[in-house]
Amino acid sequence: MTQNNGWLWIVGALAMSVVTVLAFSAGDTGARSLTAAVVNDADAFLAIEANSASPHAGFVSVVSGKTVITLNADNLDAAGTGINPDSTYMFDSILKVTNKGTAPVNVDITVSGTDAALCQVALTAGTTQGDSDYSANPAAVAHAVADDSFIGLKFLGTGKVAGGSVACTITVTATR
Repeated sequence: MTQNNGWLWIVGALAMSVVTVLAFSAGDTGARSLTAAVVNDADAFLAIEANSASPHAGFVSVVSGKTVITLNADNLDAAGTGINPDSTYMFDSILKVTNKGTAPVNVDITVSGTDAALCQVALTAGTTQGDSDYSANPAAVAHAVADDSFIGLKFLGTGKVAGGSVACTITVTATR
């Protein structure tokens, strides 16, 4: 009787190991749901919004949740409708970027678009920006949680004539 119980135990253990091995085949997955809220730029983990302390904040608005800078006749807050030909305009610290995430990040900006060479940006930890802070590819700024940095924009009307435009896109990226 003891011998039969031993065989029964061995056969049961082998059956369990076969079932266990078959339970995890190469095609099995452990699916999990993921949900991310889509919010306005000012409420995102990397928040981008008008710097309310900037005299240029009136050029910044939110359109479909995105922070937009309008330097043309569409901006009803300004009496002017654009920049002059062959001129330079600087809008220091016009945007504020805040790390509202849970870990420190490095914030970087790239400039692209038809007239990327005529658009320069400044990315600084402080609100004071000078001409030397502007470039086509500014250095990244380290952000602890809740830290702010500021983006300034410089537009060059070099070679442009009245009736034209300067078109560029800035992309703000956070990496760890």
